[in-house]
Amino acid sequence: MNRTTFNSRTLLCLLSFTLVAPSVLVDLIPQAEARAGRGSSMGSRGSRTYSAPSYTRSSPMGAQPMQRTMTRPPATAPTSNNSMSGGAPGMAGGAMNRPAQQQAPASGGMSNFTKGLIGGAVGAAGYHMLTGSKESNAQQPTNPDQQGQAQNGQQAPQQKQGGGFMSLLTRLIIIGLVVWLVMRFIRRRRAAGTNNNNMAANTMSAASRVNPSMNSNPQPVQQTNIQLQQEDYVTFQQRLLEVQDAWNRQDLNSLQKITTPEMIAYFNEQLTDLSSQGLHNSTSNVQFVQGDLSEAWAEGNREYATVSMRYSLIDITTDNTGRVVDGNPNQPVNITELWTFVRATNNKWWLLSAIQQTN
Repeated sequence: MNRTTFNSRTLLCLLSFTLVAPSVLVDLIPQAEARAGRGSSMGSRGSRTYSAPSYTRSSPMGAQPMQRTMTRPPATAPTSNNSMSGGAPGMAGGAMNRPAQQQAPASGGMSNFTKGLIGGAVGAAGYHMLTGSKESNAQQPTNPDQQGQAQNGQQAPQQKQGGGFMSLLTRLIIIGLVVWLVMRFIRRRRAAGTNNNNMAANTMSAASRVNPSMNSNPQPVQQTNIQLQQEDYVTFQQRLLEVQDAWNRQDLNSLQKITTPEMIAYFNEQLTDLSSQGLHNSTSNVQFVQGDLSEAWAEGNREYATVSMRYSLIDITTDNTGRVVDGNPNQPVNITELWTFVRATNNKWWLLSAIQQTN
């Protein structure tokens, strides 16, 4: 390959990149995220707030988790030892085994301290017995010339051996008494601790019956799937248009009628943030494209519905002078979000309770 061919190919690659790069860079520029919700995932979905909605045709990649919510996360049961214990999920085998292992010494047997004390007493007794036997053997005369002297002084050693035996017996009695007192003290302490534990368990059981909220393992919320009517889908489409229109007019009173208190708090915060920067977001030409039901369920006295909403709109942000600082006033953007609505079981008025972005 000569230098002329190499330079020609290099020039051709540079020209191709110059023609393609602008379109690629335009695609990489993020779309305007100043519409109602500002492109974030926020709100509550009842007991399903922290679970992903079901996939739909318009949102095949699912939804992003909630970035902001006032719903507390569910209490997760300890599972550190479930895989080893082989128990049922949520029963925390390791946590249940620990109290049984701690109470095992109280049910019977002696503690290590008691065993060591008794062993020491037995060892001391054996040592004294061996020492006494050696002293008695050492006092026996081995020389025949000394037997006469031993017979003359036989009465004195017998008195010494008798005194040593009485001393050993006295020590054994004292040691046995100490061991008995220690064991009695330990048994009383264990009995008192067992009674206190039983009383505490009975008190907690009675309190949990009076106040079920004290139960450490609350029952899961009962959920049932529900069927929606055609008028419900029409209402969802209307809510989309109403929310965007009220957002465009910064009409919190209108938003308060069609959203939950949690959502109105988020909207108010977002509008205040824009106003503090001297900006105003305008949405217009909102067109509903497609809507797919993801989930519809009831829990307690409320009904929920999560719907995948695909729509287009003109979304621009201007400053105090009216200059466009974000968005294109002549080009609509396509948006796909999952909106969750909630209502009372005896009411047909749906309120927007959550907005989630798609993956």
